Amino acid sequence: MARQFNVHEEWDHILVQCSYHSDFKYRVFFGTVNWEDTADNLTPAYVVFIQHGDAIWYDRPAHIMLQDLDSVVGALQELRNRSRAGA
Repeated sequence: MARQFNVHEEWDHILVQCSYHSDFKYRVFFGTVNWEDTADNLTPAYVVFIQHGDAIWYDRPAHIMLQDLDSVVGALQELRNRSRAGA
């Protein structure tokens, strides 16, 4: 069955370089997620995807490498600060 509604909506993001390879980045974003496939069940959330070049890998979990964890957490904190400043 095809999805009727978006499962996420991105409001802001930061790209963090992955130490695995220069073509890979962590796409850390703040926006909404929708776990119930309904138009009215959007929940604010922070999400991390892997981005390879311009392609975002929606179908694979973001495996955050230990040496990249501080940078990804820093991006999450920056997005939190930005969202609070805009509220």
